[in-house]
Amino acid sequence: MVLTLANPVGIAAGMIVPPAVVTGGTDMPKTFSKLLIFLSIISAISVLLTLPVCRNKPTIPPSPSGDDKKNTKLPFLKGLKQLLRNRPFLFMAAMWSIGIGTFNVFITLMEQMLCPYGYTDKFTGICGGAMSLTGLVGAMVASIYVDKTKNFVPTLKTFYALAMLTMLGYLMVSYHPHQNAAVLVLLCLFGFFGYGLLPLMIELAVETSYPVNTATAAGVLWMCGQLAGVILVLVSQQPIFERELSTVQKEVAQCNAQANPKDLTYAGLFIATLGSLMTSVFVSFFRTSYKRLHNERYATLKDQGGNVPPLQVHY
Repeated sequence: MVLTLANPVGIAAGMIVPPAVVTGGTDMPKTFSKLLIFLSIISAISVLLTLPVCRNKPTIPPSPSGDDKKNTKLPFLKGLKQLLRNRPFLFMAAMWSIGIGTFNVFITLMEQMLCPYGYTDKFTGICGGAMSLTGLVGAMVASIYVDKTKNFVPTLKTFYALAMLTMLGYLMVSYHPHQNAAVLVLLCLFGFFGYGLLPLMIELAVETSYPVNTATAAGVLWMCGQLAGVILVLVSQQPIFERELSTVQKEVAQCNAQANPKDLTYAGLFIATLGSLMTSVFVSFFRTSYKRLHNERYATLKDQGGNVPPLQVHY
C-alpha cells in the first residue's frame, strides 16, 4: 500500500510544474525543451537510486503469507493461468481498467475539456495537482482504515461509488463558465476517493488471488489499466465526440487558437456513462473471499490438525 501512495505525488508534480515552466509565444519551444530535459534527468536519477536498494524480496517477511519458507508461491505461468480462471479477480481487473482508463482520460484531456469554458492552463494544472494531493490523503485514509478493520469489499465499493458521483458532479459543473471554486472542490473529492481505490484494489486483488504471487496479480492489474487508459483516451478523441466551439464558448474560451480547440462535452458524457454502468454492476454484484487473510488466521490451527472454518464470502 505504501508504494502505491507515491503515484499521486508524481502526478501532482507533473500537473503543476509544466504550466508554470512552459511559457507561450515564441519562447514555448525553448521552455518545453528545457522541461523535457529536466524530466529526463529526474527520471534517470530515480532509476539509478533504485538500483542499489531494490531487492527481489524483503529481508523480513511483511506477513506470514509472505514467508517463502512457510508458503509456496506459484510460478509465474501457473499463477497467470490461475488468475485467468479466477472470476472475482477478472471482475476486479475489469473495474480497475475502467477506473484507471477514466482517470487517464481526465488527466490527459482535462485542459482540452476545460479551456472552452473559460478555464486557463494554469488553473487546470492547479486542479490536477490538487486532485492528486488530495488523492494521496484519500489513499492514506483508506489504507489505514482497511489495515485495521479488514473491510476490503465494503470500503472499496463505497470509494468507487463516491468517486463516480463526484466525477459526475465535476462534469456537470465544469460545463458552466467561471465556476472555478466548485470545479476545484469536486476534482479534489474525485481525487480523494479515486486515488483511495488504488491501494484497496491492489490489496483486495492479492487477497482474492492468493496463493498467486503478489507481483503477478498487481502486474496484471496495472497492465490492464494502462491498456484501457490508452484505448479510452484514443476513443475519446475521435471525431464523433468532437464539436466545434459555440459562439458563447468562443467568447470565454482560454484555449490556444493554433491548436484548433474542440468541444469535448460528448467525450466526457461517454466516459461518465461507461463509468456509471460499471460502477452499478460492481457495487451490486461483486463478491469475493479473503483467501490470504484466511490462510494467515488459521495457519497454526491447520498445522495442529484442527477444524478450519470455511472461506467466508464478502459482499
